[in-house]
Amino acid sequence: MGKRTTRQISVTVDADVLAKVERRLRAQKKTLSAFVSDALAEEVCRQNLRAALDDFERRHGAITSQELSAAHARVEKAVAHKPRRGAA
Repeated sequence: MGKRTTRQISVTVDADVLAKVERRLRAQKKTLSAFVSDALAEEVCRQNLRAALDDFERRHGAITSQELSAAHARVEKAVAHKPRRGAA
């Protein structure tokens, strides 16, 4: 992956949440900037997925609980057969 362009920002966050995150990050030797950047990227992915699902449902109707259960089962089966990252 190439070098990403970054921008410095200032944010206000809940002090208790920040303290918990900072403790975990110290243990993981990860920076707060990397954590926030990853969290923002994950949120963008969730928003994109939600938009795609909303578009699908507009075109094809609401996803039923049976369809959702079947999809979960397929994912569980696929995950069960895939080696975990970092597993030796």
